[in-house]
Amino acid sequence: MNQRLSESELCTRAWDVLKQRLGPAEAMRFLALIRNPPRDYQRWRDEHFKDLTTDQLMNGMRARSADPS
Repeated sequence: MNQRLSESELCTRAWDVLKQRLGPAEAMRFLALIRNPPRDYQRWRDEHFKDLTTDQLMNGMRARSADPS
């Protein structure tokens, strides 16, 4: 292949290869994993809230629930 493919052609060819090798259902599953990789919620939560106490978290939730906007 000497010429660079357009994005559309690249997507079409990649889909054809995936579909041929994996079957349509597994190809779609693969694409979904790439687009939305699994996340470790507990690790995210621990990192995101690591500097907050329980009281700070509760006060923040109460303030947000009281704010109508």
